[in-house]
Amino acid sequence: MNLPSHPGTYALWLMIIERLTLRVGRLGELFLPPGYCVYVGSALGPGGLRARVAHHNRIAVRPHWHIDYLRRHTPLTEVWYSADSVRREHQWAELFQDLGGAAPLAGFGASDCDCLAHLFYFPHRLDWAWFVSRVQTLYPDHTPLRCASGLIDSGRSVETPDQSAAYSQVGDAPVSEALIDALNPCVARAPALT
Repeated sequence: MNLPSHPGTYALWLMIIERLTLRVGRLGELFLPPGYCVYVGSALGPGGLRARVAHHNRIAVRPHWHIDYLRRHTPLTEVWYSADSVRREHQWAELFQDLGGAAPLAGFGASDCDCLAHLFYFPHRLDWAWFVSRVQTLYPDHTPLRCASGLIDSGRSVETPDQSAAYSQVGDAPVSEALIDALNPCVARAPALT
């Protein structure tokens, strides 16, 4: 994924393929049924969005953030982001919760703020255009949102369905072109933002 090196806010969409139970450091155990999780963060330091999402693109040998524990077990399918020096991760976390996201482990990704969590579970991924519309309605001063689609595992990725021949595995499981297409809805449905 080729994201800008500007500061910003991002949401990582992760596919939960099968029931998952894992320990997240000292925070506790995380239990997830099949579906999707979205993790919200900010990238305000050096390298901005590009550097932070590149970190999440890789599987961490030694987990640093809560999300590093989860990334070991879940493919990253999309990144929703906005380039903005204003810290908006708390607005996004509140919005995902208001849109029906369940916080599967209190404090996940939110150890430095008052949010319930920065990880939310959904049985189905939210619609990209609808999320953009909600953000624009609630926060008229918000910078434009963008969507980068891909299937990422161990640092390898496919950014569009046209590139699916270059990558056909998630771990040991083959990935069909239909699955690649299903993982890329923001490419086809995203409104043009200027």
